[in-house]
Amino acid sequence: MFFVSVGMMIDPRLIAEHWQALIVLTAAVVGGKMFGVTFASILSGVGTKTSIEAGMSLSQIGEFSFIIAGAGLKTGAARDFLYTLAVAVSAVTTFLTPYMIRGSIPFAEFVTARMPRPLKVLEALYDSWLERIRNAGQPARDAVSIAWPIAAIVSSAVLIGAILIFNERDPLDVTTTVASMEHLTYFNAGLFVDIFALLLCAGPAAAMYFGSRRLATALASRAFAELPASGAPAMSALIELLQITILLVAAVPLLAIVQPFMAPVEGIGIIIITIVLMVVVVTRSARQMQGQLRNATQMIRIALSRAPATIDGAQSYEVPGIGMITPISLRPDSEGVGKKLSDLDLHTNSGAVVVAIGRADSEVVVPTGDEILREGDVLELAGSSDSVAAARRLLETPHPAQQQASP
Repeated sequence: MFFVSVGMMIDPRLIAEHWQALIVLTAAVVGGKMFGVTFASILSGVGTKTSIEAGMSLSQIGEFSFIIAGAGLKTGAARDFLYTLAVAVSAVTTFLTPYMIRGSIPFAEFVTARMPRPLKVLEALYDSWLERIRNAGQPARDAVSIAWPIAAIVSSAVLIGAILIFNERDPLDVTTTVASMEHLTYFNAGLFVDIFALLLCAGPAAAMYFGSRRLATALASRAFAELPASGAPAMSALIELLQITILLVAAVPLLAIVQPFMAPVEGIGIIIITIVLMVVVVTRSARQMQGQLRNATQMIRIALSRAPATIDGAQSYEVPGIGMITPISLRPDSEGVGKKLSDLDLHTNSGAVVVAIGRADSEVVVPTGDEILREGDVLELAGSSDSVAAARRLLETPHPAQQQASP
């Protein structure tokens, strides 16, 4: 009955008249939800492959959109065809969902297989760091150090939102007053008032920035048991990623509340600036971690000598400034022996990544993907516990030729 009633609410004449808007709204819903869900999942430490699959599987809207469109229609905030379009977009995205789910796995594998290696390493380490932060709990002595930054971020976001909404609504008609006092045109007076409002937002914005920095630092300190001077780049990369995540968590609801009072181009500009900043932060962090791994070969060699790998790969150890590393020794019948590391593609198939390769001659190699794996190689894996467990199962799978030869 529900789907029949939904279908009866679609007016074909209005859809034929506004088909361009239907295409734009459908693309906005599918693309926006794919990007939003995928991006949020990656920042939460889920992994790129699973995040993409989740984003493509949740790219539809439901019946709640009817309620919003109906409320807008009743209050006069939306035109009459919007309700029909909302129902049509819901129907179209619902029919698209099975195909999106079916294509999510090959598309996710395609993307993850072609990620640059520095990003793969950063993602695996980031997932393992977040896992350690979650498992570390919250000591009572850290409650205050976390509560104050959260309070500063929330209060600053509320204050910024109030200033922007007051400026856009202008209930006291400040623009007209400024125009008459300074003998300016209404446009120039409005520009002056907007600049003044932005200056008022500078203080709360600074408080939000430093509050997020302090909160990110407090959380990042839980991911490293010890952090020598050589581990500073890893700590810095984690702090920057956590800080941008915290700022996004605060800014997205703020933008959603303020956007109806602003011009559409202003909201789009803020989104573009945010995406550019995120790309810059991730790229810089990935480069820092790649350089950190090259400098950490000596620490990995020492740690490996203290914690020799076992066949089952169950023993893990911590490399200061990098995190937990799980060594797995390649057996003679392992699927990976004789293959390039890139051909094995552990990151796509498991989410873990090989940060170094230890060999019998005490050599520690920071791989680029073209290394030929040998029998007895010790692969130093980084990633969440689930990712490392999946990689262990793949590496311990006997080669098909060995399976056929066995009785």
